[in-house]
Amino acid sequence: MTKRINCKLFSLVLIIALFSTGCSAQSGLNTDISSFTPMKVSADNCNYGGEIKSVEALSEFSVKFTLCTPDVAFPSKIASPIFAIQDKDYLDKYHGDLSQSLQKVNGTGPYTLESYNPNGDLKLVTSPTYWGIPPVSQSLTFRFMSTANKTPTIQEMSGVDAVVGLNYYHSIDANLRGFGNNLAHTPLGLVYLGFNNHFKPFDNLTVRQAFAKVIDRATLAKSTLPEGTVVANQMIPLSITPGRSATLTWYDLNQNDAIQALKNSGFDFNQELTLAYLDGRTEDIENSRAMAEEIQKELAAIQVKITLKPMAQPEFDKAMIDGSEMMFINHFRVLYPDGDAFYELPFVRLSSQFGEKYPTIINYLSEAQIETNLVARQQKFDDLNNEFKSLVPLIPIGNVPEESLFRGSVSNITVNGYFENLGDATTASNSLIILIPDRPNSLWPIDEDDYSTFRITRLLYDTLTSYDFKSTGLQSNLADSWTTNTNASEWTFALRYGVKFTNGATLDANDVVASFSAIWNAADENHKGDSGKFTIFKELFGSLLNAQ
Repeated sequence: MTKRINCKLFSLVLIIALFSTGCSAQSGLNTDISSFTPMKVSADNCNYGGEIKSVEALSEFSVKFTLCTPDVAFPSKIASPIFAIQDKDYLDKYHGDLSQSLQKVNGTGPYTLESYNPNGDLKLVTSPTYWGIPPVSQSLTFRFMSTANKTPTIQEMSGVDAVVGLNYYHSIDANLRGFGNNLAHTPLGLVYLGFNNHFKPFDNLTVRQAFAKVIDRATLAKSTLPEGTVVANQMIPLSITPGRSATLTWYDLNQNDAIQALKNSGFDFNQELTLAYLDGRTEDIENSRAMAEEIQKELAAIQVKITLKPMAQPEFDKAMIDGSEMMFINHFRVLYPDGDAFYELPFVRLSSQFGEKYPTIINYLSEAQIETNLVARQQKFDDLNNEFKSLVPLIPIGNVPEESLFRGSVSNITVNGYFENLGDATTASNSLIILIPDRPNSLWPIDEDDYSTFRITRLLYDTLTSYDFKSTGLQSNLADSWTTNTNASEWTFALRYGVKFTNGATLDANDVVASFSAIWNAADENHKGDSGKFTIFKELFGSLLNAQ
C-alpha cells in the first residue's frame, strides 16, 4: 500500500554518501514510511463463535494473529486461495466489490489477466510486477468443459496441453488414455458411511462396532469409487504426518461376531433402517447407488434390513445440516493438508450430520492442535485415531485422488493435493493450453469454494503461505517467515519487502489486515463476496465476526 525506497549499500562510505545525497532526494517517500499507522481488527471477546480473536499490523512488514483457540495448523489454513492479499487502498476504492468486474484484478501473483471471453477462453500472461522468479510458461490459456458430468470429450481435448481436476479418469474415452502423463494428486478426501447417534439403533456403540465388522471397504472402493482410490482404514490418509497412525488398522471382517454382538445388545432384526445417499454422480463417488446397494447386500448377510433412500443434492445437503438421516453415504475433502483437518471439518464444523458431538474426539483433537513438538503431536494423533476407531461415528471407505493429464511434450510438472505447478511447466512454445471442469465464478476468490476458480485465482493473487509441490508441507509466499508462541495461540508473520501489486502499490502489513478483515468481519464495508456465504472461511475458522 505504501511507497518504499531501498538503497543498496556496499560500504560505510557509500552509506554516508547515499544518506547525504541520493537518498535525500527521496525525503517525501521517507516521510510516507514514517507516517505508517498500523491497523488492527479485533473481536470484543471470543463468544462470537469463531477462532480468530484479532489481526493487527505490528509494523510495516509484520502482522500478528491472535486466536481464540490455539491452532498449530493455522499457517496451513491461511494458505487457502480465499486468503488472497489485496491492496488496502484498492479495496477501499471499490468498497470490496471486486468479484463482478474482470477489470478489477489487482494481485501480486506471477500472472495477470490478459483476456476473458465468457463464452470462450481465459488467458493469463506473466506479470511484469511479480516479486518472485518469473514463470517458465509465459502464457496460460484456460478452456472449460461443456459436458455436465465433467468428463472431457475428444473434441475438447484436441489441441490442449493439459486436463486438470479430473475425478473420473477411467471414464475418459479409451482413445484418450494415451494422452501423456497421468498424475494423481495426493488424496485429501474421504468417502464414508456415517451414523447419526440421535437415531436408534445408532446411539448404541455396540451396533456401530458390529456394522464396522461387516462393511467390506475394499469391495466398495474397488467397485464404486474412482481409479486410484486408496482403501481407508482410518480418518487420515497415508501422506499426512504427523497425523496418520502407522500401525493402526480397522476392524477385521467377521459376520459371526457382528451377529452375536447385535443379539447381545438387543438389536431388533425386524426393524427397517434407512440408508440415505446423494442420487447420481458426486465429486468423489462415481456410482452412489451401486455403493448403497452393496452396503444393503452386505448388511442383509447378517439379517439387517436396509431401505435405500436416494436424495437430490439440495435435499441431501439440508439433511446433513439438519442431522435428519440415521445412516448415510457422504464424503468430504479437507481444506488444508494437516491431520487436524480430517477431524475438525466433520466433527467440529459439520458435526450435525452425526447427531450429538463426540466430546472425547474433540478433546483429543484440541490436544493435537496445541502441540508444537512433532513427535509429541503424533502421539496425540495416535490417541485421537484410536478413540475414533473405538467410537465408530463413521466407517471410512476410501481416499479418492483427483487426476491431471499432461501431454508428453510438457515437462517439469508436479502436483500436490490441490493444484499443478503450471507456471513451471516447460514446452516448446513456453505456453500452455489447459482444460478444466468449470468456468470461474469470479476472479476475486474470498467468497468462492470452487477449485476451478482457485486454479486461476491462485496465479493472480498471493497468500501469506502456500502449499509445497514437493511435499504436503508449506512454503513461504508473501510471508517470508513466521513464528508462534508456546501453545500456538499467537502467530506473527514477517512480510517480504518490495512486493508490488499490479497497480504499482507496495505490499505492507495493513494490506494483510484489510484483506483478512474483508473476509472475516461482516461489518467491514469491504466484506463483499459473490454468494455472501463465505463457506470455506466458516469451515476453516467458524463464525464470521459481527455476523447477523
